[in-house]
Amino acid sequence: MKILIVGGNFNNKGAELMLNTLVSKLNELFIEANVYLSSLVGTKTQRETLNVLELKGPLLHVGDGDKKFYFNWFLNYLPWYKGEGSLWDMDVIIDISGYAYSSKWGNSPVTNVDFILKHKSKKTKFIFLPQAFGPFDNDFIINKMRSVIERSDLIFARDKISYENLKNINNKNNIELFPDITLSYKSKTSSFEESKEVLIVPNKRMLDKSDNWSSNYISLLNIIIDRLNIANEKVSILIHDGEQGEDKELVNSLKGDFNVLLEEDPIKLKQKLSKAKFVIGSRFHALASSLSNSVPCIALGWSHKYEELFELYDLTDFAFLELDKLSILNKIDILLDRNLNSDLRKKITQQQENISDQNKLMWEIIENYIKK
Repeated sequence: MKILIVGGNFNNKGAELMLNTLVSKLNELFIEANVYLSSLVGTKTQRETLNVLELKGPLLHVGDGDKKFYFNWFLNYLPWYKGEGSLWDMDVIIDISGYAYSSKWGNSPVTNVDFILKHKSKKTKFIFLPQAFGPFDNDFIINKMRSVIERSDLIFARDKISYENLKNINNKNNIELFPDITLSYKSKTSSFEESKEVLIVPNKRMLDKSDNWSSNYISLLNIIIDRLNIANEKVSILIHDGEQGEDKELVNSLKGDFNVLLEEDPIKLKQKLSKAKFVIGSRFHALASSLSNSVPCIALGWSHKYEELFELYDLTDFAFLELDKLSILNKIDILLDRNLNSDLRKKITQQQENISDQNKLMWEIIENYIKK
């Protein structure tokens, strides 16, 4: 069996964690399978470290422009890009884009994945692993997404809003609701007493994806740092998109006493988050990594995906999609309290057991579908 992963990358540490989680699970479920990535995803060393094979022929990420993507796709029809290990030789394509199919990212991703589904080999099964979908706010992208749903084998939305966004377009029975796959990728959990620092995880997208935050995000982070400094807490700014990302640019605008942490390995990154006293973050997978290891969090977000993640843990009042300074500072005071923090850890752990059960069921559905 040959399985191609699309939608993943090594640029964003959340996306890389999804890659690690998926490859690990595929190796567990399909021992004899060969797992492939496009030669345009990461470096040769990164692909070899992940222990995946290189697709014979180029394949761009769905987020690239339409015309560029189409030209790249048709290169795969050239004779030297066919045969063993080529696009046309794949038994399964699994998409882990995370959050690409939405009007917030323009029409190109939906247009390009629709193109893949129309032109892939008829034998190839196409599965979307849990991710966020929508909103879709124009007729063009709605019609394209309707086609995507119709041609896909399985689509897993990772939250109720995404699920409804898809169902409102096409009520086909191939759409399921299950949590993000990284929530079951465990690290060792620390207690409140063992935790030494509060981690703040910024996201530059907060400046260009949300009118609610663009003018006050940096000032709020500075207020938060000041509050934690007054409480004599050790504060670290954790850069979650790596050395080549944009988030580290925000550090120059921050004031106060803090360290800066930069870690390229997504597994070690999750381990760092698991040892935090609590996390204040705007990166979805930083928050997911923390919550899945029973670390309390406050989300400062720009999309419904943050609220929906926190709803899984019954913590929606700790997720903020717009500025509410007094409420945010109140939540910080709660998390600074040893007893309240410990109680929240117990609550999160209980919710995680249910999430892990859901995740296990999803993989059973996928395994049975692929093997049938």
